[in-house]
Amino acid sequence: MGRVSQGGVTELVRDVYTRAKKYKPGAQVTAAVLPSLEAADSAYQDWPRWLRDKTIDYVIPMAYTDSMIELQQQIARWKNVDRSLDRIIPGLSIYQQADGKTVPRRPDLVRTQQRLCRKEGAHGNMYFSLQYLNDP
Repeated sequence: MGRVSQGGVTELVRDVYTRAKKYKPGAQVTAAVLPSLEAADSAYQDWPRWLRDKTIDYVIPMAYTDSMIELQQQIARWKNVDRSLDRIIPGLSIYQQADGKTVPRRPDLVRTQQRLCRKEGAHGNMYFSLQYLNDP
């Protein structure tokens, strides 16, 4: 089995993008990525390069924190990659761990995070995971 490398992952992303666009030119190719640039780099996710080289349409950083400060810091770092957040869609969690169980996150926290993202210039959000979506 070959060794995984950042270049190899980038080539895979480029190949998937090229094939998807060839098959369906209007398709939008996205990737859920680690939110910290350092963590993403250590996992061979050079998503700033993927955006810069236009080998992906959008990235969705998995900003699954419950800390508003941490989320704001992450957004500030993402703006170094895409100042207007045109191609970065913050991914927010609608679940959390509580008493050893995975449960829906408080709706007021999700709404507050969504408002922060909008205030910072995000054009939308993605939410994970559908199984924790509930009426509130």
